[in-house]
Amino acid sequence: SELIKSNSILKAITSAQSQFIANTLPQVLFNDLLENLLILTDSEYGFIGEISYNQQKEYCLKETYMKLRGKPSIKIHSLTNIFWNKETKQFYNENAPHNMKFHNLKTLLEAVITTGKPVISNHSSKDHRQESLLESHPSLDAFLGLPFYHNNKLIGMVGVANRPQGYDDNLVEYLQPFLTTCANLIKAYRNNRSRQQAEREKEASENKLQALLTYSSDIVSIFDKEGKLIYNSPTAEKIYGFSLEEMQQMRTFDLIHPDDRARVGNSFSQLLDHPQEIITVQYRYQTKSNEYIWIETVASNQLHNPNIKGIVANSRNISERKQAEKALRESEQKFRQIAENIREVFWIIDISKTDPSYQNLTYASPTCKKIWGYSPDYMYENPTKWIESIHPDDRDRIKRDFWQKLLEGEFDYQYRIIRSDGTQRWIRDRGFTIQNQSGDLVRVAGLAQDITEQKKREQEIKRLNEQLEERVSQRTAELEMLLNTLPDFVFVVEPETMKLLFCNQVFAKGIGFDHHKQVQGKTIFDCFNPEIADYFAQQNQQVFDSGETLHLEEIITLPDGDHYFDTYKVPLKNSHGEVYALLATSRDVTELVKTKQVLIEQTTQLEATNQELDSFCYSVSHDLRAPLRHIHGFVNALKPRLFNSDVKDDPKVIHYLDVIEKSSQKMGRLIDGLLTLSRVGRRELVFHEVNLNAVVKTAIDLVCSEGINIEFKIGQLPTVLGDSALLQQVFINLIQNSVKFSQGQNPIQIEVDCLEDGTLFVADNGVGFDMKYAEQLFGAFQRLHSQKEFEGTGIGLSIVQRIIHRHGGRIWARSGVGEGATFYFKLN
Repeated sequence: SELIKSNSILKAITSAQSQFIANTLPQVLFNDLLENLLILTDSEYGFIGEISYNQQKEYCLKETYMKLRGKPSIKIHSLTNIFWNKETKQFYNENAPHNMKFHNLKTLLEAVITTGKPVISNHSSKDHRQESLLESHPSLDAFLGLPFYHNNKLIGMVGVANRPQGYDDNLVEYLQPFLTTCANLIKAYRNNRSRQQAEREKEASENKLQALLTYSSDIVSIFDKEGKLIYNSPTAEKIYGFSLEEMQQMRTFDLIHPDDRARVGNSFSQLLDHPQEIITVQYRYQTKSNEYIWIETVASNQLHNPNIKGIVANSRNISERKQAEKALRESEQKFRQIAENIREVFWIIDISKTDPSYQNLTYASPTCKKIWGYSPDYMYENPTKWIESIHPDDRDRIKRDFWQKLLEGEFDYQYRIIRSDGTQRWIRDRGFTIQNQSGDLVRVAGLAQDITEQKKREQEIKRLNEQLEERVSQRTAELEMLLNTLPDFVFVVEPETMKLLFCNQVFAKGIGFDHHKQVQGKTIFDCFNPEIADYFAQQNQQVFDSGETLHLEEIITLPDGDHYFDTYKVPLKNSHGEVYALLATSRDVTELVKTKQVLIEQTTQLEATNQELDSFCYSVSHDLRAPLRHIHGFVNALKPRLFNSDVKDDPKVIHYLDVIEKSSQKMGRLIDGLLTLSRVGRRELVFHEVNLNAVVKTAIDLVCSEGINIEFKIGQLPTVLGDSALLQQVFINLIQNSVKFSQGQNPIQIEVDCLEDGTLFVADNGVGFDMKYAEQLFGAFQRLHSQKEFEGTGIGLSIVQRIIHRHGGRIWARSGVGEGATFYFKLN
């Protein structure tokens, strides 16, 4: 019997070992092993479980196989959590081959695990270690739980139930080889799982490494100690353009920029001499397209590592970073050039949102020394100096408002500071906030400007403005006084409502008010009847629409009657050329109009009188000429008779006849002069452009005669607007006058020219005259010399003066006795 039992257990053990060697699935192996155990122990059902430890060093069942004798095993974690009824048993029978899982560990099973010793309970229902079972749970009449170990470590247990004759220590001893086999099998499977897990992790790691090398932007390279390339990751070809095979066939060190080779070589030599160090080097590297790119390499010496046996280099393309660094350097250089050369202080302060008192000055431009009197370094070392330098009267305001203004995003302060030398400066401080990526305020930057001189100018401007306002007020009062003293109506009207913005006192009283302030602010519709108001509104609107001055003469009915006005309405424009009001002046010309009407009547009467005078002159000249002709005729008839008589020898008779003849001739010339003077004053002028050089030349030709030595000096005379015939008469009379009163000179010198201001003159070298008689020169029949000395009627210069006056000009003379005479005249 013992031999049979030993043979049976050996057979069960051999079968399990054979199945393990044949790589039988654990579920199949443990199903057969558990079936053999139930047969060996004559038990109804049982289980085999693997025990492991959790993170809290507590036991737990990791893999547990349960089976009913003659049925497939089911993978569970407890025997007591199955609700045993008809349905669950059927579900178990149907699904047992699919490894159902259950949880929780209780009762007698726990006793085996926690004690680590065999547990025999042949009256389980009465055993205190066993909790009550569910109503439909299979009966548990007897129970044997056996732990098994490997290297003195609990790694599993088996349990069988319901042996008819119960369980004892002999059975426990009998099953020890079986338990050893269970321990070896579980340990073997555990090792196998660990190996498989390690292989899977290794494969995953290799896949990750390969993916990292394939998709990484960095290059991983391995070199031998001679610097020959052993391996390059795929990224190398993307960056360098060379394949691994191409680079292995060349000396890659030669691709380094010549200026960088020595430095890179020294770094790798250092790496060989000091294997524990890691080097970082930046250099330029030539690509397949013959351009240089910037590379940064981090290398370590792994020659001692049996898995690598080389120098591992991790390289990346830093060309963009180099360009960014260059741009940053250039930007910083420009920033410093600007910050260090501006007249303001550029400053940066770090701040803390959680600690408002924290303010750390990180930068101040050099102008800080000039304005504050402290160098930037001093301000860095004394961060509170900025606020301490603010004038005490301004300090609290700045401290109080600083954070509030920062929350608004920017600030603009003006305050005073006390410099290191005790002097004061006015500062305008403008700043703005800088936020981090989270939107928190971390920094403030700004410009501090010395506005001391500006403040002085502002004070001066304020003083000047006050003076100006005072003067404007004074001048306004003076202007208002002046306008109130003017006889004209003066008023200002705005376009929207035709409101009178201003009027003088004369206007106010003229339209029926006592004071101009009673009128200002009223509209024209308030001050005039509707008919006159509409008439004024049309005029005003014309000025507002056209933007041009309106001039008109008008008759306006005022409270005291009709008045004639000469009115100007001038648009007032702003700097954009827009009309914002009109200024009107109206002069009461009622008396002038009446006077003009009187003048018109008088002019009519004068014209009639002149007409009568013309008739009288013609009649006088005709009536006076007839007797003169008779006298002259009888003298001529008397002379032959007297010469044929004895009277011819009487000198007195001859003298009397001569006197009569000359007197009649003189009388004729006087009559001609009077007629000429009369016609000059009354004839209508015909104005056109007159070339005075041509006029003078003609006058000389008419005046001069042969036998007289005359030297003329004619200047460049202007072309004037005038009556050419009358101007011709002016020069004839003046030249004749010069010739007559220069008869004693040889030659006679006459100059005709023009001064810079347009004054014309005729000068001679004649006898001249005494200036005290100058006013008599231009009177009719006025003579400064006797008839014996110089013949003439005394009408010539009167005619000249009359012609000059009719041209709107004037004439005068300068002379001295024996010094010649100069006659000046100017035409308008």
